[in-house]
Amino acid sequence: MKRTRAFIGEERGAVLVQVGIAVLVLMAFNVFVIDYGMMWNARIQAQNAADAGALAGAIARAYDDRANPPHPDGLAGDITRRVARANLIWQQPGEPIVSFECPAGVTARCTRVDVHRDGNNGSTALPSFFGPILGINSQQVRATATSVTLSGNATPCLSPIAFPDDWDNNLDPPGEFNRYVESGSGAGTLLPAPRDDYQAPTATYAGRTTVSLDYGERIVWTIDHPLGEPITRGLMVPLTLPGGRTFEQNMATCVGQPTSIGQRIPMVELHPSTVEDAIVDVFNRDPAADYDYGDSRIIGSCAPACAPLSPRLLVIALFDPGRFQLGRATNDWTQPAVGCASNNPCITVTNIIGFFVHRLAGGSFGAHGHFLRYPGISVETAPTLVDDGSWLVATHLIR
Repeated sequence: MKRTRAFIGEERGAVLVQVGIAVLVLMAFNVFVIDYGMMWNARIQAQNAADAGALAGAIARAYDDRANPPHPDGLAGDITRRVARANLIWQQPGEPIVSFECPAGVTARCTRVDVHRDGNNGSTALPSFFGPILGINSQQVRATATSVTLSGNATPCLSPIAFPDDWDNNLDPPGEFNRYVESGSGAGTLLPAPRDDYQAPTATYAGRTTVSLDYGERIVWTIDHPLGEPITRGLMVPLTLPGGRTFEQNMATCVGQPTSIGQRIPMVELHPSTVEDAIVDVFNRDPAADYDYGDSRIIGSCAPACAPLSPRLLVIALFDPGRFQLGRATNDWTQPAVGCASNNPCITVTNIIGFFVHRLAGGSFGAHGHFLRYPGISVETAPTLVDDGSWLVATHLIR
C-alpha cells in the first residue's frame, strides 16, 4: 500500500509531459512562423509577378501588338506570360492567365494578369514544411494585376527638330503644302480653291498622321532654310527648346522640361551643316541599329545596355503647316491665326511622335527615318488625342 502511494506520488518523468506539450506548441509556432511567413513572402512575389506581367503587356500593346483587343495567343499575350513566369514565386514560376478586358468603368487598352501558385490552372501549390504535422500539406497563393495603355500628350525629352503634320493635298504640286499666297501684294491671303487644307488631330479626330496607317512611315528629310523652302513632309525645322541650352546639347541629351501638344516653340535659324552634324552624332551613338520593314521595329540596337531605348529613336514634334505658312508669308508671327509669343518664327505642336533615324545618306531613299511610337506622359493642361492619332504612350497599373 505504501509502495502504491509512493508510485502515485512519484514526480520523476513529469517533465516529459511538459516537454511533449512544449514540442507540440513549438511545432505549431513553426507552422505559423515558417509556413505562414513563407506564404506571405510568396504572396509578395506573386504580386510582383502579376505587376511585371501586366506592365509588360501594356508596353507590348503599345509598341508590338497593336490589335485591339490582341489575339489571346498573340505577341502581347506571349510577352505578358513570359515576364510573369520569369518572376519566380518561392523558386518556381506561377501560372499566369492573361485577358484583355477592362474593369467596369475603365475605358482604355487593358491587360489583366492572374498569377496562380495554388494548384489551379496548371500551377503547383506552395509546399508546407511543418504544416503536415497539423494536417496542412500545401498552401495556396494567387495574385492579380491590371494595367492600362493610354495616350500621352507630353514628353520631357523632345528633340529640337520638327516636321509638318500631314494635310489634305488638294493642289499641285503634290507633296507640297500650299494654302496661302506667299509673296507679293497678296501675301497671306488664301489661294483660290481648291487649296490644301489642314486640320489638327483632336480627341475625336485622328488627323492625317495615324498609327493605323502611318506606323513605320518613311520620311526623307530636307535640311535647309525652312523660311524659304517648300513645305513638305520632310522639311526639318530646328527649334529652340526651353532651358537655355544649345541646339547640339538638346540633340544629345534630354532637355528634362515637359513639352505638350498645343504649345508654341520658337524656331531657330541654323546653318544646315549644324543640323546635319547633330544628326550624325545621334546616328553614331547606336551605329549597328537597323529597321525591320517586315515587323516595323528597330533591330540590332545597343539598347537596353546603352540606353532604355535606341539613342537613334528621337521624339519630335509635328506642327501645323497652315499657321507656319501664314506666319512666314506675312512675317507677322504674333497674329492670332499664328499665335507666336513674339514676332519670331515659331511652330504650333499638333502631335508628338517617335522618329527613328534610319539612314544618313545613300541607297535609293537617301537620308530618312521612320515614324514610331514613343513613351510619353499625360498632363491635364494639354489636349488628349484620340488613340489612333496619338503616338505617345503612357502605361501604368490601375489595380
